[in-house]
Amino acid sequence: MADLYNASLLLDRNLEAGRGDKVAVRWARGEVTFAELHGLACAAGLRLQESGVRREERVLLPMDDSPALMAAFWGALRIGAIPVPVNPLLQRSEDYDHYFADSLARVVVVDGLTAEKVGGAVGRAAEPVQVLTDLELLELPPADTAPAATRRDDMAFWLYSSGSTGLPKGVVHLQHDIEYTCETYARQVLGIGETDVTLSTTKMFHAYGLGNSLTFPCWSGATAVLLSGRATPAAVLDAIERQRPTLFFSAPTLYNAILNFEGAAGRDLGSIRRCGRRGAPGRGLAALEGDLRAGGPGRHRLDRAAPYLLLQPAGRAPARLEREARSRLRAEDPRPRRRARRDRRGR
Repeated sequence: MADLYNASLLLDRNLEAGRGDKVAVRWARGEVTFAELHGLACAAGLRLQESGVRREERVLLPMDDSPALMAAFWGALRIGAIPVPVNPLLQRSEDYDHYFADSLARVVVVDGLTAEKVGGAVGRAAEPVQVLTDLELLELPPADTAPAATRRDDMAFWLYSSGSTGLPKGVVHLQHDIEYTCETYARQVLGIGETDVTLSTTKMFHAYGLGNSLTFPCWSGATAVLLSGRATPAAVLDAIERQRPTLFFSAPTLYNAILNFEGAAGRDLGSIRRCGRRGAPGRGLAALEGDLRAGGPGRHRLDRAAPYLLLQPAGRAPARLEREARSRLRAEDPRPRRRARRDRRGR
């Protein structure tokens, strides 16, 4: 990778590969091609510049998954600004106060799901904040602008932690991080290609969802299917049958809910060739894997339609991975081992 690098060039590679007319996104309001997404992203970047956004300044994106979020994310990167996707599903307006105070964002893009909630936080912010809307970005005429001359180790975007140990913390990602995750996980684990269709129940404000729905498809030329609102078993099953994804991403709890949803046994999930999951493995996940491998067609169809529900690097089983991790931790632990202490006491 060259020292001068801007991550938004992932959009350009699709045009250079002749995929401009290929569908990049399917969502509730239709389809968007790679050429249209590129034009939207460039237009969004220029609109952010008109709003006073400069290099390395944060742009807050409390938005549901949509082409507008994609355009705002890539557009901010395009001009060297820092997109900051945050959870659009928070219930209280006050929950957004911290993001403004911590990120120092002076421009925010909202949608119909967040406009009212975030509007209250804008009014309480210490400094004036300019509000743009998703509809405003989607209605911009397509544009074409050169990417900012950022470097591969420059700051690119922030993602916030869940806040389980206090207030959410901004995690800084660099320009080269997207390319690295695409080359390793997307290529070497998922084997993603331009014929794939992705569907993720995890939103793009998560690192997991950002890869599944945004960076991996744009890097490979695959098509991303976006779900609006909270993912429910019924909505997910309907989307799988209607959109025919080949790569499906979710969390263990939702996998379990889907498999136990009334009528799931009769749904056609045969388009899925591989599934991924987020979250730490545990007893429920192991039980789910056993259910999938043992269940017959009368129980559900995931056992034959998606044999790779739980992805394991290089085909290694979870028990082996755990043994290897424990071995590495013991080797790196500077403290003496118990056996060594017992041997010394015995001498």
